[in-house]
Amino acid sequence: MPSSSVPIPDMYVRFRGPQRGRTYVSLVKDGFPRAATLGSIRDPQSQAERHAFWNRLHHLRFSFAAVFYRRVDSRTWERIYRVIASRIPR
Repeated sequence: MPSSSVPIPDMYVRFRGPQRGRTYVSLVKDGFPRAATLGSIRDPQSQAERHAFWNRLHHLRFSFAAVFYRRVDSRTWERIYRVIASRIPR
């Protein structure tokens, strides 16, 4: 699939790939590309890889080191999750 963006107010979830056999997911805020890298997953996706991707994403959201991520409220995270789940099922 080619690179695509999905709008969320003031933010975009950007999917790039497949490049080198992987799809890359990033969060773009205020026009800054790759303001936050959310992870990548190998194409084609296996159940184990999808599970690992969602685990990493969940831990990243609640990581103390992820200052940027804590500025995003829970309603916005739910929208981000829905957008990602449309391309990478849970």
